[in-house]
Amino acid sequence: MLRIYFLLYLSKFKIETKHLKEIIQWVSTGEQAEEYALSEDEKRYIRKVVHYTNVLSHFVLFRSKCYDQALTVKKILNEKKIPVALSMGLEITEPGEKDMKAHAWVNFRDWVVIGGKISNNYTPLGSFY
Repeated sequence: MLRIYFLLYLSKFKIETKHLKEIIQWVSTGEQAEEYALSEDEKRYIRKVVHYTNVLSHFVLFRSKCYDQALTVKKILNEKKIPVALSMGLEITEPGEKDMKAHAWVNFRDWVVIGGKISNNYTPLGSFY
């Protein structure tokens, strides 16, 4: 749990101080999940990491959002060699609202590990393994 708490802060620091390219390099392994089958232990571990990330995100001294949470989960799962993707998307909103909404999530194939239900209105910008 302490590692997750630390990574929430480190992720937020990187978001605030680094370019996207450097952040992607920090979390990327290049290993895709195409032929990888998750074991039941790995699925349990993923759910545990996501649970603790969600809980601990309420106890940091900043407003934790999808991006720092997704980076944290991706980084933790990388350490266990579990090939997940960090995905990002944009939604163009109605006139009068904010011009755009951005969202980040982590997925294993079609399973959105963290980031909630992804609206079809989001245009994918990319997935990084």
